[in-house]
Amino acid sequence: MKASLKDLWNARATLGKLAGMSFKAKTAYKLMKLIDQVNKEIEPFGKVRQELFQKYGEQEGDRVTIKPENIEIFSKELEELESQEIELKYTVNLDEIGEAQLSPSELYDLDFMFKEDMAIPQ
Repeated sequence: MKASLKDLWNARATLGKLAGMSFKAKTAYKLMKLIDQVNKEIEPFGKVRQELFQKYGEQEGDRVTIKPENIEIFSKELEELESQEIELKYTVNLDEIGEAQLSPSELYDLDFMFKEDMAIPQ
């Protein structure tokens, strides 16, 4: 299964929450392997992302604001970066984590993993 770097970045908090929950051993193993791979991918992504903010923005206290003249180029470069696809070696399906107490927004963060599960037969 493939996922974009943006998908992985957006899923990191929810995956962290799942890491603290109990699952059957097989699901727990697959989930931990998935989290390991996601972490290895988003660490360099986060650094490059931050460099983009620094390159095209101005530091204002704890925040970096993109300069108006740089918004277009910043957005283009960020979109190119975020759209890079990663082949996931492990994934879990909705049935495997069905007992997890997740909000709709947390499930949305993991949507990239469930698209095939939710396919509606024609």
